[in-house]
Amino acid sequence: PKSAPSSSRQQLYLDYGQKDFAKQLECAICGMRYVQNEPKDVAAHQKHHQRVVNGAPMRECAAEKVVSRRGKARILVVDASSADSQTRRVAQAQACMAASLGGFALPNDYRAFLAVSDDARLIGCVIAHPLQAAYYTKPPVEGSEVIHRDELPRRAACGVSPVWVAAPFRRQGFGR
Repeated sequence: PKSAPSSSRQQLYLDYGQKDFAKQLECAICGMRYVQNEPKDVAAHQKHHQRVVNGAPMRECAAEKVVSRRGKARILVVDASSADSQTRRVAQAQACMAASLGGFALPNDYRAFLAVSDDARLIGCVIAHPLQAAYYTKPPVEGSEVIHRDELPRRAACGVSPVWVAAPFRRQGFGR
């Protein structure tokens, strides 16, 4: 006869009716929900909160292509054919952006512009990709929320989507 697989079950909590048992909080600054008395949740929140407030850590490396400087930040360009160390930076930026803007897929022919502060923190990102044509959008008809596009395509050189700047650095021109 086959023996049943042993499962190590461990009780992690005892619920004695505590008022704050498994109480979820939502941080007003970073928007993350976490359980206040769970050390792993609190630690994950603190890490996420620091990324949102101060920007994700992004050390300088030899392969980066600096295209501009803006105040106390350097603007880097990374595309799909860049070195792995650079494309990992875009993945990091994509994770930060997804926390604020929701998830999105990178186009195969993307070009990312990363704003990195002098203290090695990601403070902004713009994703661009080549386009042949684009459509103007029409404002919604009164009483409707549906947005329509113009029927005629217009010539376009590139599309820009999305644009993200870490909250403490907004209104300082990094999204331009």
